[in-house]
Amino acid sequence: MKKGLIASLLLAVLLTGCSTAYAETTPTEEPASEATEETTEETEATAEETGETEAAVSVSVPVSAVSNEEFARYLTEVKTNQYFEDTPVPAEDIQLILEAGVNAQSGMNQQSWHFTAVTSQEILQQIADDMSAGMPAGAMSSAGGAMQKAGIADAPLAILISCGDGKDYDAGLATQAMNAAALALGYGTKIVSSPSIALNGENQAGYKELLGIPDDMAFVGAILIGEKTDTSTLDADAITGPTTRNAFSEMTTLVE
Repeated sequence: MKKGLIASLLLAVLLTGCSTAYAETTPTEEPASEATEETTEETEATAEETGETEAAVSVSVPVSAVSNEEFARYLTEVKTNQYFEDTPVPAEDIQLILEAGVNAQSGMNQQSWHFTAVTSQEILQQIADDMSAGMPAGAMSSAGGAMQKAGIADAPLAILISCGDGKDYDAGLATQAMNAAALALGYGTKIVSSPSIALNGENQAGYKELLGIPDDMAFVGAILIGEKTDTSTLDADAITGPTTRNAFSEMTTLVE
């Protein structure tokens, strides 16, 4: 499946699907007026006359109709990215990724979260330095001189996710939505929570002001996003050693 088609399918699920879920759970939704219904009927009639019915319908396709085995397989095979190019992520891509987060599902549609997109390498390095200062001696070093795996300052874009107390699950849904959108656009991603050492530490108030984090929220995680570095010419010992995955049967239960 080509990148563009994957992106279309993913974003259809993330945006169209989540918007549909919101409409179903929002108690203040009002029924369409008669004028609106008449306008809709006129639009459908015009579409039939001009042969545009198929295109019009495709815009409002429900999530269930977008199901595709290759789409699902794509998500199961994507790996965490550890090495990023310095190439900036275009503003339009950042906007689209953030929209996926804003439109994610949340309990009672409260959206108790805040996203801060950071492209300033100076700020990201400041966070990295504060993290290092707050860790035990040697905790940030790389064993055996191998290449460091990606940290907060190693990608051209970091989206910081903050949320209200007890809203971590909702924030996780938004994080995964943005992560999937970034993957659909062809970027490598890595989700980390370690910056909390700095962002929720003694300088939390200063970071909240710097990063636009609401007073009643706290940082919970970040998505590192950027173009993948070609690791084919790197020393294998510097890029291997992934965490062993638990057996599928140990983590799942099917009740029929």
